[in-house]
Amino acid sequence: METETLLQPETLSLIAAIGGLVGAIGGVFAAFAAFRAAGAAKAAVKQGAELERRRLVGQVVQAAQEVVAEHMRMTEVAPDLKLAYQTLSTFSGGSGSSRLKMYQDSVDKKVEESAPLKDEAGEFFTDLKARSDLSDEELTTALHRFNGYSTQLRVTNEGLRKELASIERQNTTFREKAISGLPR
Repeated sequence: METETLLQPETLSLIAAIGGLVGAIGGVFAAFAAFRAAGAAKAAVKQGAELERRRLVGQVVQAAQEVVAEHMRMTEVAPDLKLAYQTLSTFSGGSGSSRLKMYQDSVDKKVEESAPLKDEAGEFFTDLKARSDLSDEELTTALHRFNGYSTQLRVTNEGLRKELASIERQNTTFREKAISGLPR
């Protein structure tokens, strides 16, 4: 008789209802877990994008600082080069000549032409808060522009240094001739 009560339709319906309820509760937990996982994935994507943006801003700032540094290197070598030209002019007997002025003006012009590039780069990293609204595309454009400026200034600076080395070699030759008493 007990077996008959267990298999009655009401008992089977009750078991099915309990099973359905347990399945529904499991489904709710699964949906909740999926929702949390989606939220975590969304947060991870957002953090990744923020990290990538910070990296890009850092690269732009570094490129801008390199432009400023190259300009500073140019301003350090320029007086030495102008003095070397003055010395060469004195040794070669052309002191106060228009050629000396032309060479020295050429050095000044190269430094002056680099100043706007330095100013633009300097403005970028001194006021980063004002740059926070720039898009990633605008930041990438700035990065390429500053890298180009840096290359341009580095080439000019290397040219000035080579020019200085050449003039100093000539000055050394004149100095040695002057010391040994040989004619110029």
